[in-house]
Amino acid sequence: MGRLVMFLILFPFAVWAVYSARRKARAREEKQENAAEEPVRPVRLVTEADIRRRSHPVRTTIQVDGMCCEGCARRLEQSVQKLPDTLAAASFEKGRLILYSRSPQDPAEIQARIAEAGFAEKQEIL
Repeated sequence: MGRLVMFLILFPFAVWAVYSARRKARAREEKQENAAEEPVRPVRLVTEADIRRRSHPVRTTIQVDGMCCEGCARRLEQSVQKLPDTLAAASFEKGRLILYSRSPQDPAEIQARIAEAGFAEKQEIL
């Protein structure tokens, strides 16, 4: 009699577990089918410069020669961000460096950091 009582108590839980597992498997399959049909939308990543732009109101744009890849741009950003209270965003496609700072920076110090990274500031031709 004790075994019958245990069976009647545990059987509904076993049925529920199997039903739940099958329902989750079906949901996963449907999600994979729908994912294959939906086009992939590009996502714009939010950078630290985007988040802190308001707290760093001074913006300086500098044209830079020599950047050929994303690694070059990252190296330049890291070098320039050693300046106090400064954030940097470099674009190798456009060949420019944008500095965001809390106060105006010394141009000689900026040029030194750019040279330290192995790049040169573009000279304007008049």
